[in-house]
Amino acid sequence: MNPMVIPVIIAVVIVQVLLSQKANRYWVFLLPALSFVASILLCIVFALFGSVTWQCTMITTDGKEYVFETEAEAEAFRQTLDEDDIVSETVIQPAREGSDMQSYVIYILRLFFSTNVVTIILLLIYWRQRKHLEKGRQHI
Repeated sequence: MNPMVIPVIIAVVIVQVLLSQKANRYWVFLLPALSFVASILLCIVFALFGSVTWQCTMITTDGKEYVFETEAEAEAFRQTLDEDDIVSETVIQPAREGSDMQSYVIYILRLFFSTNVVTIILLLIYWRQRKHLEKGRQHI
């Protein structure tokens, strides 16, 4: 884990607590809104540019790894070698049809919900701080 992650998390929580204590209720939604928009953008980027292209990776007996973007390139390379020269071959197919599409959509939904955990935590901090402030106002 990057050593900067913990201080950033602590800073975000402190900022959210401070914003939640302000009288203006709209500023408190700044961090959750940014988190939500970032998760949507991440899902869109994955949906557009994720594993939707064909790719072939071959490892030969000499330990070299070759990556091909088209089937024609892979086939042309395969023709230059003996069958025994290829140790491993991995082909990534586009996930755009049939049951693959279903698993692709499920993956994007899982990505969306997992990236919104931060949004939920920030909203829970807001809710807890507001509840605490309202209790304090009732006792006055």
